[in-house]
Amino acid sequence: MNKEFHYWITGIIAYKAGFSAEEANIIAYSSQYVDDNNRGKKILDKSTNKVFTHYISQTMDILKPKNKLLRIYPIFHFIPGNPVCAKARRRDGKMHLLNTTPDNETANSLLQAAFQADPASRLYRIGIATHSYADTWGHQNFVGWHDSFNALGLNPIPNIGHADALHNPDLVNFSWQDQRLVEKNINNNHRLLAAAQALFQHYTHYLKTTADWPSLKADLTKLISTPDEQVRIKAYRAYAPWLQSYDEHIWFSEAVAEEKGILQYIPFNVFPSKCAWRDGITKEKTDWYKFQMSVIDHEQGGIKLLKNIFKQIDVNIAVV
Repeated sequence: MNKEFHYWITGIIAYKAGFSAEEANIIAYSSQYVDDNNRGKKILDKSTNKVFTHYISQTMDILKPKNKLLRIYPIFHFIPGNPVCAKARRRDGKMHLLNTTPDNETANSLLQAAFQADPASRLYRIGIATHSYADTWGHQNFVGWHDSFNALGLNPIPNIGHADALHNPDLVNFSWQDQRLVEKNINNNHRLLAAAQALFQHYTHYLKTTADWPSLKADLTKLISTPDEQVRIKAYRAYAPWLQSYDEHIWFSEAVAEEKGILQYIPFNVFPSKCAWRDGITKEKTDWYKFQMSVIDHEQGGIKLLKNIFKQIDVNIAVV
């Protein structure tokens, strides 16, 4: 899934399920920010000289050590599921212990843990877990690691996640073929609506509301029906005026003062910018801090749920 689902559609689902406009915005922002929280920062507290180091939930640096990558991809984007489920059947008969499958047990457990999280951070946890849960549909039949299992053909693209399929699995209103599968014809809108329904049902169960899925399904089907992305974005804005425009920098900027260096835009920059908590704020009350602490909680929950699976491939992801 991309920002269309993780932000716009998630925000719509949350609001229609019964969350308030403010709550839906936090859930939607947290869901999308999982992808944008991709650069580690060290934040100085000038009053104590202590430094806060946060965890990232996404990375484009595929050269990171294996145990570090496995603390990101399979926990936030490619949650392993049931390798023998019908949706995972391949023409070559191969199976993989880390294969991502839709609506799997671990993704459900992480979402349920988010619903039971501390009230102060619960909405952020729900947004993060929502991202991971939705990606079990978008990223199904790929594993979050370098593996030939992900290969779609002979090419120089690294076989990590769905890199070989480019952005095809994430695109709204897009059909493509996964030649590895018995059911090779993929309609992303079908997957999107299945994920949306499951998420809506989780939200309404948590909220104990009786919101109407058939009505929302009809609305979403119409919203995603055009092949033009910009037309769809305008439609989301018109349908959901309660959702603010997404700015990936706003939470960070509200909490942190950053002294940017001239090398800040170089990928994998070894000279990071200098950061400090803004004067006059209580960091614990900022959205960015609450999100970062929720990332840690989600990651730790994922490690606990997946550690036995990883042990079977001789990886201890609890050690960094």
